[in-house]
Amino acid sequence: MMELCEEFGTNAILLPHGSIRIIKEVKNHGTKKSDDDDDDESTTSGALSGAVSKWPRYEEGVWWIQDAAAALPALALRNAFDIIGSNENGNKDLSSLYVVDMCAAPGGKTSQLLSMGFGHVTAVESNARRSRRLIENLNRLGFYTSSSSEEDGGEEAL
Repeated sequence: MMELCEEFGTNAILLPHGSIRIIKEVKNHGTKKSDDDDDDESTTSGALSGAVSKWPRYEEGVWWIQDAAAALPALALRNAFDIIGSNENGNKDLSSLYVVDMCAAPGGKTSQLLSMGFGHVTAVESNARRSRRLIENLNRLGFYTSSSSEEDGGEEAL
């Protein structure tokens, strides 16, 4: 993570839970805005200008965009499990747990849950366009995806 943080330069902060927070300035608005916003607006921050998809190692699936508020549910779930959820051996094994992520697009919470070790994450998104974005992001990050559509009798799901 430190290497990736260094690639982003002075705009990046490595957070205690292993995330990187990147601040960018939006050229047209002149206000600071986090990269977590799901847009491709140009920025004025040097190496981080242009579309987010062109930023270092994005297309390789090394990192994803996630709003800070969207990170809280997964962190809270993980922390709650750390407090109450150890098995008979004292291990905190998340791999056998099932989690449902409702309104899942563009995939930040789902990716966060999977990377934390939750073994079975179902991502549900009813909007077809956002569901396609969800699937694209999860595939880019190397997570296995399968889907069903409204035509199959249900909402888009992974």
